[in-house]
Amino acid sequence: MVFGLFRRRSPDTRTGEGEPSPRDGRPGPEAPPPRSKNSPGIRVLPSPALFRTGTEGFAAQSLAGDSKGAPRALIVSVEPGAALPFDAAWAAVVLSGTLAGPLPAAAGDFLTGDAAGARLFSGGGAQPAYLMAQHLRGAETSFCKVGRDDLFGTGFRGIAGIRAIHRGPDLTVIRMGPPPGARWVIVGLCSLAVLSGKLTLIDGETPHTVIAGQCVLVTDPAATLYLQAGNDSALALGFAGESPAVALG
Repeated sequence: MVFGLFRRRSPDTRTGEGEPSPRDGRPGPEAPPPRSKNSPGIRVLPSPALFRTGTEGFAAQSLAGDSKGAPRALIVSVEPGAALPFDAAWAAVVLSGTLAGPLPAAAGDFLTGDAAGARLFSGGGAQPAYLMAQHLRGAETSFCKVGRDDLFGTGFRGIAGIRAIHRGPDLTVIRMGPPPGARWVIVGLCSLAVLSGKLTLIDGETPHTVIAGQCVLVTDPAATLYLQAGNDSALALGFAGESPAVALG
C-alpha cells in the first residue's frame, strides 16, 4: 500500500540540451539578461561534514529567502533512524549520507513530497544525512525522486549542460553540468549545492570558487548571476523561483 503512494520519475532523454542553432531552422538560446545594478550577494557555506559537532546550530541556519516571505532553504541534518523533519510540502537535495525508505536516496538525489511522505523516510547508515531542503507553499500529493544520474528534465532553449528537473508553483530545481567550462547567466537562483567538481560564481566583480560539498546562498536572487563550470565536469543542483531566466554567459 505504501509503495502505491510513491513514484520515481523515469529517465527522460528529451532534455533540450544542445539544440540546433538558427541556421538549422530552430531558435537559438535566449539573449542574456542585462547586468543588474545590484550584485547577487554570494555567501558560501562549507561542507556540512565540518559541522558534525554543533550540528543543531548549523541545521538551523537559513540558507535562502527574501524579504517578501519567499520559502527559505535550510541545511538539515537527519540522524540515523530519525524521520525527515518536515510538517508540510517539501523539497530536498541529499548532500551527504543516505536516507532509508520506500525509495532510498543517496548524495546527489532530489526528492519532494508532503508531510506524510516525510514520515516514511529516515536517516540511513551510521552517520547523519545532510540535506539542502525547502518547505513549499503548494501541497504535494505524492513523493517524487530524481536520481543524481537520471537523464530527466527539460532543457533551456539552445543551452547545453543545464536543465530543470522539477517545476512547481514556487520552486524550480536546476541541474547544472557537465560539460566542463560551460558558462551560464541566471536570474532567480536562490541557493546552490555543488555535488562534484567546482563552479565559479561571479558576485559583481568578485569570483567565488565553490567546490564539491559546499552550498551557496544568493542574497538577492533578482540580481544577474554569472556562473562557469570548472574543467572537471562539475555537477550542481540549485533552487530557483518559479520562472528563472537562464542564458549563455
